[in-house]
Amino acid sequence: MSISILYTRVSSVDQKTDRQRVKENEFDKVIEDKCSGAIPIFERPEGSTLKTLIDRHQTNIL
Repeated sequence: MSISILYTRVSSVDQKTDRQRVKENEFDKVIEDKCSGAIPIFERPEGSTLKTLIDRHQTNIL
């Protein structure tokens, strides 16, 4: 079974992801990172979680 995931990212812990979460109820899971966009996605704290789910074929990339 696959799940749909909304991945959001902002650059600092002071910023909010509200604008990116407009339709979050359409997703099974929301993953949020608060780190620099210069960090490659799969090296980010939650980006590595996303990579694990992709590798296990448990997600639809949207």
